[in-house]
Amino acid sequence: MGKHQVLIAAIIAAAVVVTLGLLLGWQWGAGVLIGLGAGLGTWIGARAGNKRAKETDEYREQWLNKRSKRQISGQKPPEPSDT
Repeated sequence: MGKHQVLIAAIIAAAVVVTLGLLLGWQWGAGVLIGLGAGLGTWIGARAGNKRAKETDEYREQWLNKRSKRQISGQKPPEPSDT
């Protein structure tokens, strides 16, 4: 989800909260705000985490491919460093 879409979702959520607050009372508006924050926060966080996991998996695959090519060609893998 891009930054533009997150901004649009936040504006729509704010409009819904203010509308319900004015029509039904601020207790309803606060409840909806908490619910939307919990729902949207989880959704946005999951999407960001999945994107990061995909990047990590791609890097891991590249690294493993390089390592297997080195082993096939007879090169020694690099020694682990003691840091």
